[in-house]
Amino acid sequence: MDSNMIGLFNVILGIGIVFCAFATLLIKNEKVVNVLLNIGTVLSLILATEGMITIFIHMM
Repeated sequence: MDSNMIGLFNVILGIGIVFCAFATLLIKNEKVVNVLLNIGTVLSLILATEGMITIFIHMM
């Protein structure tokens, strides 16, 4: 994967996290909110892990 692909991937993950955050504010259904929070958490974990890997690779 080149840096452009990684950047695009990060942007898509970021949009997903923001979408989940706004959706949880708008939706009043408890089950749907829980699912969206889980998805948002997973996306942010992926983003953070991927960021750490990228930093680690650049430090090598």
